[in-house]
Amino acid sequence: MTTTDITVGSDGQRSPLVDSDTAGTTEPTESPYRPEDAVAREAEYDTIIFVDPHDVEIDVNVRQENATTDADTIRDMRQRGVDQPVNGYRNDVGVVVISRGQRRVLNAREAGCPLPVWMQAPPVADERKATIERVVAQVNENTLRRGLTRGDEYMAVAQLRAFDLTSVGIARKFSRPVGHIQKVVTVGDSELAAKAADRYDLDLEQAAVVAEFEGYGDVDAAKELITTAVEHPNNFKALAQRKRNDRTERETTQQLTETLTAELTDAGVPVLDSTVSRWSGDARTLNRLRPAPDSELYSELTIEAHASCPGHAAWLEPAHDDNENPIVVAIYGCRDFRAHGHALIHVHEGQVDFGNADRARTGLVDDTMPADPADAAAAEERAREIAASRIGGYARTTRTGTPRSYHGRNGWRSSPTANKHLAGRMRGSPCRRPAARGSYAARWSAATSWGTHCSSCSNPVTTSRAHCSTRSPKHRHRKPPCTTYSLPCVR
Repeated sequence: MTTTDITVGSDGQRSPLVDSDTAGTTEPTESPYRPEDAVAREAEYDTIIFVDPHDVEIDVNVRQENATTDADTIRDMRQRGVDQPVNGYRNDVGVVVISRGQRRVLNAREAGCPLPVWMQAPPVADERKATIERVVAQVNENTLRRGLTRGDEYMAVAQLRAFDLTSVGIARKFSRPVGHIQKVVTVGDSELAAKAADRYDLDLEQAAVVAEFEGYGDVDAAKELITTAVEHPNNFKALAQRKRNDRTERETTQQLTETLTAELTDAGVPVLDSTVSRWSGDARTLNRLRPAPDSELYSELTIEAHASCPGHAAWLEPAHDDNENPIVVAIYGCRDFRAHGHALIHVHEGQVDFGNADRARTGLVDDTMPADPADAAAAEERAREIAASRIGGYARTTRTGTPRSYHGRNGWRSSPTANKHLAGRMRGSPCRRPAARGSYAARWSAATSWGTHCSSCSNPVTTSRAHCSTRSPKHRHRKPPCTTYSLPCVR
């Protein structure tokens, strides 16, 4: 009788080896175990034994890519041990082989705790049948299971909170990060986030962000985030961060506004809200005023010089510094510049503002009248000349009564009595027709009145033959001004 050794093959099973002097012979080798050992192994079937996880072998398993340990499971096993036994059997040499539960074995080795094993009968002798049974059992064990839903986890946490456990204590009991428990609580306490998570299958991170904005009272932002999570999930984090930045900027601006308002109030400077216009009415900013009507045109009215005026006040306006940080600046002005002896900075000397005659003629409601009255008079005279040429064109009609120089949507056409330069301008205009419609008298009135705003962009015209107040090279009016002839500006 020869002695046998035990070795571990490539498949993880231990098998006996014969001595070299018997290799290649057909003489069978004896098992090192006695018949009564098989009886003892059968007595272990359907029982749970505790073994050292380092002393067991792991059978071939379908899990290959993520058969690793994790810190949460190891921490939980160190606290509570392995609460779910693994499945195993003894092989012919008496070694426990684990057929299901390899991750529990690996984590138990790291945790240093005993491993409970539910002992079962060894696989059948038919290798094909044994392999099929093993693969099916391993796959079903990992796939035929359902984890707790978000609502179930929230209810579990709520029960523990009812016993005065804090988020830190619950996280320690669950072996989970504290942030995870806090997000579960935040989402569960938010009705909108909880419903969105259940209806649209949002993950816990997305639902927590939705609950965050609902908690701030920004329901519109929360709904926008839900839509983005469903339709464009890759943009969710960027949108959430932008919303946070906007909220932070608003809060910072609000705080700075309150601080600056308190400082101005202590200094005796009233703060005007947005209902008080800086462009029309009685109030104006200092950069649009000069000290008195007799002051030189465009004379500067400084803050120091105006500080003693009873109408001294300020508007608060949000802005940004050179580093794009939010700031709030004070824009000083006068609450009633007429009553306190000031004048608009660009009106004629001796005048406070544009008189009622100018207002009736131009329809102005603010101080956008051209500074030089001579320019206005020259422009009006030129408008009358052009209007006269228009009337001449209308007077020459065809036999059907259609004006020879105007053809519906095609705009003005050149004629012997019409102004060819103006006609060419109008034909190339984006509008291709005059803004003024109706009778000859209405067109005459539109042509001869001094226009004050661009008929396309509605910006005020500040000079007679230049451009509107937009002051952009790409936003020039035609020369003569488009408002004089009711033409849209050229962008």
